[in-house]
Amino acid sequence: MAKRRRGYQFTERMDSKWGIVAFVLSIAAIFFLTMGFKSSMAGKGNGGPIVGLFGVLGIITAAQGIYLGIKGIKLKERHYVFSWAGTVINGCTCLFMVVLFVIGLIGV
Repeated sequence: MAKRRRGYQFTERMDSKWGIVAFVLSIAAIFFLTMGFKSSMAGKGNGGPIVGLFGVLGIITAAQGIYLGIKGIKLKERHYVFSWAGTVINGCTCLFMVVLFVIGLIGV
């Protein structure tokens, strides 16, 4: 029977600062997406330029978060939880916003 290890493992590894910034940017991108939806709903579908501004800010924020998340994943001897979370959330948010813009341009 294998002996089970108990206790904590202390290592020198730290969270990647780029990963933490990417995760914070993912929260900001979701905030911009939510504000765009709220503005559009308040105008009953006619949000005007403010909705476009929130959308563009969301895409720029998400793209920067993807870049920084990948930069954080490439670092050695770091924890990658925030890097992966920020990259995935920013990727999904960016993809969703791009799809919304394409649907808006096509006029479906």
